[in-house]
Amino acid sequence: MALDAVAQSETLRSVLGEWVPKIVCEFALSEQVVPRCWYRHSAMIHELLALFQYRQQQQFNMELGPPVSAAIDFQYQFSLWRQRMRSLTGDAGCTASKHLAQHRPSWADSSTTDFAMWSVDLDEFARELVAFAEPDVSESSALENGEES
Repeated sequence: MALDAVAQSETLRSVLGEWVPKIVCEFALSEQVVPRCWYRHSAMIHELLALFQYRQQQQFNMELGPPVSAAIDFQYQFSLWRQRMRSLTGDAGCTASKHLAQHRPSWADSSTTDFAMWSVDLDEFARELVAFAEPDVSESSALENGEES
């Protein structure tokens, strides 16, 4: 999320664009796990990149060497990852022949008035949290003086 558009594009093409087809073939992953249009879904990109980075860090640590359990750790994480990807793919509703655009709730889209209203609600709630957490000044000074309220 912190990468600019050029870095995102490069990561998509040179890292995930090469690695995702390999892992799909290696593990015979179906379109219900990794759909053809995975690169159009930011949540799927994050999941794929997280799995790639985990694998790289666990199995190819040149300084310390991989932990003895690296292979089984990867398989465990891979199993969890498959469940999350299957869920994301199901939520997206894409099929092998049809991509559905990502739905963004209007409250999360900074170009909408709904976002502005949501921001005000968030700010008010945050202020309420602080006000609720702070003790009443007159009450706390009375307690310090040994007075009962």
